[in-house]
Amino acid sequence: MFEKSQLEKDIEQREFVKRPSSIFVLIAILFICLGILGAYTWKLQQELLVKEQEIASIKNSCYQEKTDLQNIVRKLEKENEKLRDNLSTQVDDTKTTSSAAADR
Repeated sequence: MFEKSQLEKDIEQREFVKRPSSIFVLIAILFICLGILGAYTWKLQQELLVKEQEIASIKNSCYQEKTDLQNIVRKLEKENEKLRDNLSTQVDDTKTTSSAAADR
């Protein structure tokens, strides 16, 4: 085999030196991209957390409103029953009074 000249050796060494620097640049770019991606992911997680809190708040207020409406409906049903009882009592009293007046 033949021996390499000094020029060939210098060229090989420079190519060897060039490769690692380009690799370091590539690795640095990858780390920067990973950092940007991580920051973006963190931002999205924070926004998601805020949206989940809003959803929980809305669900809670809807549940509270539903409970309030159910209480109002129950109250109105009780009042309706009382009014029906009072009305039926008044009708019975009227029938009793008119029967007593007719008997005289």
